Amino acid sequence: MPKDYLVNIDRSWNYFSDKEFLDILEASGKSNQLFIKCRMNEKYFEDLNEMNAKISFVPIFERQSDLEIVLSHENIKTIGIESVMTESDSVLLDMDWLESLEE
Repeated sequence: MPKDYLVNIDRSWNYFSDKEFLDILEASGKSNQLFIKCRMNEKYFEDLNEMNAKISFVPIFERQSDLEIVLSHENIKTIGIESVMTESDSVLLDMDWLESLEE
């Protein structure tokens, strides 16, 4: 795989508490190119946080407060966000909030 490619290990949230799964990803030699993601789910976030995995993570969320919950888990290596907007006036499009993400 080219060094500048990223790969999403899709639908892997059922394995966030499986140390062997995370060890395999980390031992692949490509862990810096891999990322996992999941929708807002406190159990999955807690599992991933407890495992202290070095794999990058992208939360999928629908509310601003969801991101705050993810970021409160200091052992999760969050590298970006995927936001789900069902309305054109979604609070996720609020410019003040978006600008605050840069900080």
